[in-house]
Amino acid sequence: MSLSSESSSEITRDDLRQFSQTKMRILDDNPQMNEEETKTAIITDFVNLLGWKIPTDGNMEYQFGNHNTNVVDYAFFHNGTSKLFVEAKAVGTSLTEKNRNQIKEYLLLDNVDLGILTNGEQYELYRRFVNSEGDVETQRIETITLSDFPRHGVLLNIFSKANVTDETYKERLERIRQIQTARETLRNEREQISKDIVQVLT
Repeated sequence: MSLSSESSSEITRDDLRQFSQTKMRILDDNPQMNEEETKTAIITDFVNLLGWKIPTDGNMEYQFGNHNTNVVDYAFFHNGTSKLFVEAKAVGTSLTEKNRNQIKEYLLLDNVDLGILTNGEQYELYRRFVNSEGDVETQRIETITLSDFPRHGVLLNIFSKANVTDETYKERLERIRQIQTARETLRNEREQISKDIVQVLT
């Protein structure tokens, strides 16, 4: 699934490698950063790497919905519509089910297609979509560590400003969903075949 010819605005492997190496050194030297320091040293530069800028493309500490408790760390927009939410945690903070439910709830509440939950070292990628029954769901697409950024350019580029604003992210997400579904089907069939073989042999 090479994307090298799809867009001249793609984030390159070299870009990701340089970002990864630079930020890992910062993490190694400053393992006790709090959330605000993590945003300043790591996460704001990460969203800039994706092509998003504050305040040109969005807001920090964005409040939405009917409750003032609904505040996401970074919100990015296109044509007045929320497109990407990024929820930040401090370096060294484990990403919990509570955190995951939080970003999923945010995507549903504000009808946002894309979300990222990160502590600066781990990056969980989320999407909101309508399933075959017409129900709106959220899904964690992948978890990527900072050190593995160069290997995941395809996924990270989906969240870039270039691909979100020209709507190509939808097609790419669908392709990934199809691949994941095919892998899951293959895995299930393999397990069933193994069970059938064991049953025959016994």
